[in-house]
Amino acid sequence: MSSAESSVERRGHSSATRLRLRARKCCASGDPGDRAGPCRRLERYLTRLTRVGLEMMLEFGNPDFPVFYQASNTTLKIGGDNPDNVYWNATIAGDRDYRLRGTRGTVRYPVLCHQGESLRH
Repeated sequence: MSSAESSVERRGHSSATRLRLRARKCCASGDPGDRAGPCRRLERYLTRLTRVGLEMMLEFGNPDFPVFYQASNTTLKIGGDNPDNVYWNATIAGDRDYRLRGTRGTVRYPVLCHQGESLRH
């Protein structure tokens, strides 16, 4: 770990800052021909993370009108997703009531979970 990276760790900077420092290190070292592949993949990954973040906030971020969307799919990989699962997300708020509708038996193993603050009042 470089001194810049360890300084970032000590100060508690975000994982995005740490990733950016590592990306610079990756793209600045070695032969330009060798780093084109890894750098290009890293740029694509970071661009896709930015894209999914924008979609989540701008297109699907209103808890007054929640819709199901796929943040992780064939072209957008957030990292660590299970290829045997299909992930659907919706932005909701803990102080509101929602009704989930569907046809019984059309989903083999439905799981609902939340991220962020507790939903308990």
